[in-house]
Amino acid sequence: MRTLVVSGMALIAATYGLARFGYGLFLPRFTETFQMGSTLAGAVQAGSFLSYCCAALTATRLGARPRLVVVCAGSTATVGAAGVALAPHVGLFALGVIVAGAGAGFATPGLVTLIERNVAAARQENAQTVVNAGTGAGIVVAGILLILTAGHWRVGWLVIALAAGLATVATLRADRSTPRRRRSARPSRVKADDVAALARPLVGATLAGASSAAIWTFGRSVMADSGAGDETLSIAAWMVLGAFGILGAAAGKIVQTWSLRVA
Repeated sequence: MRTLVVSGMALIAATYGLARFGYGLFLPRFTETFQMGSTLAGAVQAGSFLSYCCAALTATRLGARPRLVVVCAGSTATVGAAGVALAPHVGLFALGVIVAGAGAGFATPGLVTLIERNVAAARQENAQTVVNAGTGAGIVVAGILLILTAGHWRVGWLVIALAAGLATVATLRADRSTPRRRRSARPSRVKADDVAALARPLVGATLAGASSAAIWTFGRSVMADSGAGDETLSIAAWMVLGAFGILGAAAGKIVQTWSLRVA
């Protein structure tokens, strides 16, 4: 169980923290290389968010085959990140970013099912939160990677591709479960009353998504362009965001000890 949690956390770190959210961290480098304006940069990231949504929807159709979903997560993140690293012009670069974004959409659904199959019911909630904390860990690693690669950002994205591939293999090897047969069921129809009951959460999700899209796309660029310090300061701020995200690993324990509202 512990091996699956660690490898699953690594896969989330690679797909979310590196291949998906790494775009905003490296954006100043990308704009220099491909001469992108803010409109194009935002459109490319929007494509990544769209591919993430499409991948998540596709993963729901493959719920009974979590290993395949994990393979899709690792493959898209690896191929996309490699495409970014090797892109000769902005067109292929944009395609690489969009493909890489799909990796995160596949990763979470696949790992949720694998944990359900491998971890005892009483420990699943805590295992899921630890795995999901991989996003924050990946963001911290992305900052370190940018500092180490300095002006050679393409090397950094090749490392991201390698990390995604290795995390995928490790996750598949850690899966010791026997596939369970699921009874086929007709998909339930969404009723208007169901949507109305979720009005407040949907509004909150919309606002949270819009604000996070702005931060993860242009947050570091704004700091880097403000002249408020050297580049290291903006990278450090990015890493602080990720470091506090790692605290999400404690969310499951807080819910079990107190309540969801306290968490």
